[in-house]
Order: sequence, then structure tokens, then C-alpha cells
Amino acid sequence: MAENYIKKDNKFIKTRSSTLLEGEWNYLEIDSTNLYNQKINNVDFQFISANDSFQGKAIPEQSAHFWMINTNNVSEYYELIYSGYPDNLCAECIKGDFAKDKKLDKNPSAKKVLYDFAKKSKLIYQKTNDEKKPSHFKNFREKWQKDNQAEINWGAGYGGEMDVVISTYYNQNLFEISGGTEASLENQNYYLTSYFRGDVIGFDKQKKRYFPIIVESCAHFCNKEIEFVNDHTIKITYEDDKSWELDLTKIKFNE
Repeated sequence: MAENYIKKDNKFIKTRSSTLLEGEWNYLEIDSTNLYNQKINNVDFQFISANDSFQGKAIPEQSAHFWMINTNNVSEYYELIYSGYPDNLCAECIKGDFAKDKKLDKNPSAKKVLYDFAKKSKLIYQKTNDEKKPSHFKNFREKWQKDNQAEINWGAGYGGEMDVVISTYYNQNLFEISGGTEASLENQNYYLTSYFRGDVIGFDKQKKRYFPIIVESCAHFCNKEIEFVNDHTIKITYEDDKSWELDLTKIKFNE
């Protein structure tokens, strides 16, 4: 809540109130290192940012909220929302995208100020200009998800068997940006790494290029073991003992 009060007869009387965020079973963590007042067009605004996440493991998506609030009239406030998921590319932040907002679009000056405010935040992953391109290797998870039209983030569960896997070759070392506890295996053709409750990444020894095989993350039940069935086929077995096989030579590659 954002509220205005006046003091009368040694009592504080509320004059205005605005609900900034409402929800159930949520955690709200305010970033106290990025909290300040600033005058915009001779109006005093307070800037506040916070991370909003669900309690439990069912919904892994998180949002970062950026507010600018008129301190003299809290009925006037603007909000910028960034939604995404925790990512190994940054510590204690989320990687995703900003949501479009019609109210902000109608006020370009407030929109610019809020985006500038968000650029200083540790709550979100700060992309370079190159990283804003979908083809950038640091966006391999998002690209895999789009190419395969598959959800990759799970509370409790996993994607399951796929009839066709679409992937992309990268020159950059995807192992270095995947992170987490890993299990690896190799043969004369491939070096493969499976991350705990996460992705399966491959390196083609002939082409000397990296490629994502399975991209997913979850809180429970999606840890998996991988093994070679033959020179080109792997068997993927999940924690609940369900398994399926994937012929790596039949993966379809997009640039």
C-alpha cells in the first residue's frame, strides 16, 4: 500500500491510499539498496523496487516490480513489471522480459524514468545490446523453448518424451553458462552433460560445436540420468524411473 496522511490534533489521518500489489501466498522482497526520492518535473516521486515470488514450488515464475509514486498524491503512481525465472547467468536475480503497459505507453517521460530505474536494479538480469538478440548464445534456453514450442520451467514435474527435438549449434561454450551440479559422459562422437534438475547440453566432437539437447528446470522430480544406448542414441531416465530414447543424429538444427 502507498498512503498519504495529514497530522491533525496529534493524530495521523489517512487522506489517500493506493494498492500497489495484492496477492496471496507470495513473498515480497524489497530492494533496500535501490530506494530513493527524485523530483520529476517539479513533482516528488519515491522509487521502490521489489521481487514478487510465490510460496512453495508449484509456480517458479517471479516478477520484479518497479514503482514511482507521487509522494504528495499516491493516487498518481506508475509501475514497470519484469517477469522471468532464476537463471545461472546472475546471482539472486531473474532473467526474462519487461511487460507492456498501456498506462506507461501514454506517459513516455515516466516510462523512460522507470526503465532507467530498472537498469540499476540487481533484481533482474541486465542484458547487453548483443544479448538482446534472440540468437545470442546466452539466450539459448529461450530460443530452444520457442523452437520446440515447449514450456521449460516446472514447479514439480518435467516435459517428458519428445517426438522431435529442434536445437541450435553454438561456437561458445554452453557448459560455462549452464552451471549447477552436473553429470557427464562421452564417447567418440559426443561429450554430454546433464545438470541437476536442469538442462542436457552436448558437444559434437566432429563439428566442435555446442548444442542444447533438453532444456528444462524444476524444483522437484525432473532430475535425470543419461546413458548411451549406441554411438548416437541416449537414454534419458527421470527420478520416477520413466525413460525415453533420443537419437542425436535426428535432432533438427536451426540457425
